[in-house]
Amino acid sequence: MRNGNCYQKKVENCLVFNNESDCLKCPIEYPYKDEDGHCSKHPLNPWCYTYIIPQGTITRDIKIDCETCLESYYPDEDGFCRLRSKEIDGC
Repeated sequence: MRNGNCYQKKVENCLVFNNESDCLKCPIEYPYKDEDGHCSKHPLNPWCYTYIIPQGTITRDIKIDCETCLESYYPDEDGFCRLRSKEIDGC
């Protein structure tokens, strides 16, 4: 809502809107703001569920570590999600 008027949002996965076509703050699950103002998974680490976000703007070139990976993936020592090669009982 802006000036008492509602607008249809044109960006996806946004936490806080700057306006209907630009995101001001992206959520931790979608920390990367692309050229169109949409929030998405980071293109270098798309199998991450929750990211450890450094201070500042998230861009394609900044490496961001993963805190929690999607099912069947695990975070390696560099913070990237890797596909599990085998199942470990109880893990």
